[in-house]
Amino acid sequence: MAEEKQITCIVCPLGCTVNVTAPGGVIQGVSGHECKRGEKYARDEFTWPLRVVFTTVAVENAILPVVPVRSNRPLPRELVMEAMQEIRKQTLKAPLEAGHVVIRNILATGADIVTTAPAKAATPSGSKLRTNAS
Repeated sequence: MAEEKQITCIVCPLGCTVNVTAPGGVIQGVSGHECKRGEKYARDEFTWPLRVVFTTVAVENAILPVVPVRSNRPLPRELVMEAMQEIRKQTLKAPLEAGHVVIRNILATGADIVTTAPAKAATPSGSKLRTNAS
């Protein structure tokens, strides 16, 4: 029996529904794509799906309680939940610049978890922020 899988391509704005036919897990055919990039995406997604991880990490002594982070390259989809568990264990201290490496080589994948925005330090308690109005 042929295994068939429908994959929505995300390479371009068309969002083609690509059909992959793979009897016994061996790709025999790919159809429904409007471009070669869609065919490649569907083949890759079928054989070894990858995901970029986006989340937040807690930050101490910062204006905001969390800072956004992401993986700097895709991880194998089957490792995403385990990576999230490792990321959740982290707590950072402000100030931080965007691009700060939170976890290097997470789960031995070669991907780093990096901040995508700065985390500014909170002002010392009791001091007031200067504004244009003051």
